[in-house]
Amino acid sequence: MMERLFVLFPDTSDIYAEWRRLVVQHDVSGVQVHDVRIAACLRVHGIARLLTFNTKDFARYSGFVAVDPENI
Repeated sequence: MMERLFVLFPDTSDIYAEWRRLVVQHDVSGVQVHDVRIAACLRVHGIARLLTFNTKDFARYSGFVAVDPENI
């Protein structure tokens, strides 16, 4: 059902390149590398908004806005 409701974007080599660039640029390590992967996907695919309860985890990245569901 979820796949019918949402657009699924492909995982590409451009996402890996952007992920690596962001990891180095922001000196990210540990579990935060997973958030960087999401940020890289958003940037590569030109997605403007991310709905998340963890907006502070995405504050350092540009190119999109992290929105908390409580603020909608």
